Parts: sequence; structure tokens; C-alpha cells
Amino acid sequence: MAGSVRYPALFQINTRVWLNRLSREAGTRVTLADIDDATVDGFAEQGFDWVWLLSVWQIGDAGRAVSRGNPEWRAEFTTVLPDLSEDDISGSGFAITAYTVAEAVGGELALAQFRQRLASRGIKLMLDFSRISLPARGRMDQPARPYACRPHPAGRSCRARWAHLCTRWI
Repeated sequence: MAGSVRYPALFQINTRVWLNRLSREAGTRVTLADIDDATVDGFAEQGFDWVWLLSVWQIGDAGRAVSRGNPEWRAEFTTVLPDLSEDDISGSGFAITAYTVAEAVGGELALAQFRQRLASRGIKLMLDFSRISLPARGRMDQPARPYACRPHPAGRSCRARWAHLCTRWI
């Protein structure tokens, strides 16, 4: 169709879940460095312009403890995974303690190599950024919990320098 606009196609991957599944299938640890060319070629063949990797950053013990210790979540996890183990609950990928690539996904070098392999096929890499969790800042009186953003009373955006004024625990 003449004059039609082609919008970019994005493939979103929960990196830890994906690598854990591949590791179970392979019977050995799989990281981003181990992703085969056929998989990366498949992204290009399917027409993806971007691959968005979630959960690549370092998470901490406090966030993992929250995920493992919540009885409602654990019940739901067990419904989906009857043979659930502690290792299956890695913690929220948004309970970030440092913007360094987690060793669980292969570390900085593995991510750089994966990015280069995507780029050689014309695919861009997207990574998520979130607020660093409070326990990472040394505040352990409240566990890391999801938070919501409410409009600032003065109508300012919740982004950038005003974020600390409009977040609340949910």
C-alpha cells in the first residue's frame, strides 16, 4: 500500500525467565553469551527491529526475600509450578540494587556480545530502567514493595526531579 507507515516491531523478553527455561532444557546454565545464532537470526527473520530485555540488572537479597516470603504470591506460583523451588523465585526484576548486568544473565561482557550480535542483524537492543529499590539505599525498615505514582498537587510530572514527591506505597 503506497504511503503506508511501517511501525517498528519490538520483541519483549523477560530475560531471567527465558534463560532459566533454556537452562532447564539444556541441563546446564545458559546466559546471553550462549544464545545461538539461529535464535538471533529468528528475531531478524520475524521482522523485529528491537529486542527489549527485561530483568538484566542486579537485584538484591531484600527484593528476593519479599518475593519468596509473600504467602499469596507463593500460592499463585505453586499453582503455576507445582514443583516450585526457592531457585524458581529470583525476585522482581524491578527490585534493582545496581545498574550492573547481573551475573545470572551472563554479566556485562555477555550483554555487550548479545547486543553486537543483534546489531549485526540490524536489530536494536532496549533495556528497562526503573527506580533503584529502597533497600539498596540502606532503608530496611520497610521491604521493597511496588509503588504507584500519583499526580503531583502542583500538576508537575512524576518524572525526573519530582518523582520523590509523588510516589507512595501501595
